[in-house]
Amino acid sequence: MSIFLRFILPLVLLAMMLATTPAVAQSESCASADAPVVTTHCHSCGHGALSNPLHRVHVGLERYKAACRLNHARGAAWPLPFSCWDREHYYAIMNQQFATGLQVAHTLTSEYFDPETNELNRAGEMRVGWIMQNSPQASKQIYVYQDQTGPTIQQRIDAIQRFSDRYYGHLGQVAIASSSIRPHQVPALYQAQTNTLYSESMPDPIIPLEAGESLSTTIGN
Repeated sequence: MSIFLRFILPLVLLAMMLATTPAVAQSESCASADAPVVTTHCHSCGHGALSNPLHRVHVGLERYKAACRLNHARGAAWPLPFSCWDREHYYAIMNQQFATGLQVAHTLTSEYFDPETNELNRAGEMRVGWIMQNSPQASKQIYVYQDQTGPTIQQRIDAIQRFSDRYYGHLGQVAIASSSIRPHQVPALYQAQTNTLYSESMPDPIIPLEAGESLSTTIGN
């Protein structure tokens, strides 16, 4: 197949172009003698005027060779270009999911602030400290959930900024902003009730006794 495309097909195209030359010459002879003669030359091959049949054959062959080179380059490069596009699309989705998950994990709700002063409570201080100490510099971002109106959110942002600058300023700067995504959090009361029910549902421990043995003998063994 490659021999046919490289040698035989160009010869067939050349024969077809030469076969159409008499008809072209006859049509040109019917033209008026006063018609201007096109003398534009091809700068790439130098085969004369654009109306020259050899020039048309040359242009056709050059286009054919260019198409062959393009098809060969595409086949040789496959599947690299398409793999790069798929990889970029895949990582774009993963990066968006990672950024959203990071925002949810670093979002502080009203449970982390004093309801009267909007300062960080003990749980909020521990949460900010965990973020500052365990997150890399590119991920040091803290969000405040917008569950209040008025200046409350800005006061909470300022409280986080003062606390981080005072105790964790040596770890780098932190970006603080508001967020409309509420993190999924399980209330502490629900967790306490779950642990209590789990402890109460556990059966009392039983020491297995062999036949004919007493409790004191089993414990001594």
